[in-house]
Amino acid sequence: MRNLARVLSFPFAVAALLLGGFGALALHLPDHALTGAARGGFSAVAQALVALDVGLPRQLASLLEAWTARIPVCHALLGVGALLSAFAFGAIGGGASVRPPAKDRGDAEVEVKLDKKQARKVLKEAQ
Repeated sequence: MRNLARVLSFPFAVAALLLGGFGALALHLPDHALTGAARGGFSAVAQALVALDVGLPRQLASLLEAWTARIPVCHALLGVGALLSAFAFGAIGGGASVRPPAKDRGDAEVEVKLDKKQARKVLKEAQ
């Protein structure tokens, strides 16, 4: 179940990182060439989505820029995207994918509880 959550969180991580990065660019470097290229990319994607006629407004690119180019929004999107990508790649969230296999955990002895019959058998075999 955790692997499914990791796989499903990855697209949201990418979207949050892209939107947050674009918002940070538009906020801090509004006249930079990289910001203009990002605007062109977002404009092309927005026009393609509007052309699919899925009910999105025609000014989607400018709405996204106005919404993401705010200080709390762009930084929150970057933070959420970073956390989701760390979860998607298994850096946080625990689970079996980040634990070392039992043989790599060291030479610590494992205590096994035996009933009386098993204990007698082990003692007899040891002699």
